[in-house]
Amino acid sequence: MADPNFAPLYVTHTRKVKTDRRDARALADACLLGAYRQTHRLADVQRHVRGRLLVRDALVRTRTRYISLIRALLRQQGYRVPSGSAEAFPTRVRGLALPGPLLSLIAPLLAVMRHLNRQLAYADETIERVAAHDERVQHLRTVPSVGPVTAAFAERDRS
Repeated sequence: MADPNFAPLYVTHTRKVKTDRRDARALADACLLGAYRQTHRLADVQRHVRGRLLVRDALVRTRTRYISLIRALLRQQGYRVPSGSAEAFPTRVRGLALPGPLLSLIAPLLAVMRHLNRQLAYADETIERVAAHDERVQHLRTVPSVGPVTAAFAERDRS
């Protein structure tokens, strides 16, 4: 494995056509000179956890955007959603006495949010199950208020 961020140091400007053979020769020469630094390839489990964390992060960002949009639409009409957890946001919105047209405007977003909440719960369970086998994540979880997602995310940034 080669670190692609380090490769430009080995490129010579005399070669006009890039080929695999020339790339292999340049890498071999750099290795012989001891100029090329090694890179670390993560284990399959670590790559799997990182992928899960990226998917979860995308879901959280999407839900946050929907919450902000719904709040803005309701605020334009003079309604305020009480504060609370993101998971319970649709329930808090349904607790407001909204007129029919406004409710029909935000109904598609609330429907998607219910699905997002289910997907996030599944992602959290999966991350907890996968990360339960990592000793470093278990060690990080001994810190008060650090759960499986935070510990796995911290481990991801460390390796």
